[in-house]
Amino acid sequence: GAIVGAPPLWALLHGDSFRRLAAPAVRNWWLRVGVYGSRWEEAMTNCALMKRYGSEPRYPELLRVGSSPYFDHVFTKLLPGQTVASVQLASVALADTWGSDACRVHRVRDTRRFLRRRHTRVRLDLQRRDALLEVVEPLPIEDPPNLDAVPVGRTEYGETWYFELLDTHTLIGGATGSGKASVLWSLLRGIGPAIRDGLVELWGIDPKGGQEFTHGREMFTRYEGEGADIPEVLAMLRELVAYMEARSRKFASAKRRKHEPTLEDPVIVCLIDELADLTMCSDQTAKKEIIGLIEKVLR
Repeated sequence: GAIVGAPPLWALLHGDSFRRLAAPAVRNWWLRVGVYGSRWEEAMTNCALMKRYGSEPRYPELLRVGSSPYFDHVFTKLLPGQTVASVQLASVALADTWGSDACRVHRVRDTRRFLRRRHTRVRLDLQRRDALLEVVEPLPIEDPPNLDAVPVGRTEYGETWYFELLDTHTLIGGATGSGKASVLWSLLRGIGPAIRDGLVELWGIDPKGGQEFTHGREMFTRYEGEGADIPEVLAMLRELVAYMEARSRKFASAKRRKHEPTLEDPVIVCLIDELADLTMCSDQTAKKEIIGLIEKVLR
């Protein structure tokens, strides 16, 4: 009687602590037993994750279930011979089995070497709600910004998405209207204080008549947009590569590998909108040189 009556009494007398401490445990227990455990063997069989040893069926072991605001996290131990890739192939079927919008598969690594387990464990993240359905409000601007982690948006897990600006190259792709430009402008907004202070220098190439970057034209040190043609873009890319190679030689002589931005030696961020307009231009000689210059930067 005490076991049955204590939780409702706790919830009645001190609802805040019950919701913070007990409710998640109750929810996770119900997910483990009532939602996933009740159909586990059927799901593993229909999603081709059941194996037979002779005539005996074997199933990946359901270990535990957790939850977050947007996902259920199902931890399971794979059978000998099963791989993470085989679970990833079944991810769409697993999502549909439990009425989820998506299923992400992650290997669970145990860093405690003396307790390292023999069987592979994976975490199935089954999406319950879409964190990106609503417009993401602009995030606070850090001053000075951390260029290794610039906050630009929200991940599908509802967490802050940080953009690693230094020592990286990024290709942003998506269908028309999917919000590619919001990534660029959120990045520029996040590094605005560094641009203001001269620690970051923007170079922009906007071959579609300057439709994208013209709104922030004053932020760019070098810019080829409105009225720019292929020869002008080529000249800018040649200058960028020459600058990069000179900096590499300076670093080599100083035995340095990582660039630390200063006023005399700022980070150069080159933004190219509509890359295909450059790599598919009709002038074959210019096209070949443009691709070669971009490859040099990316290497």
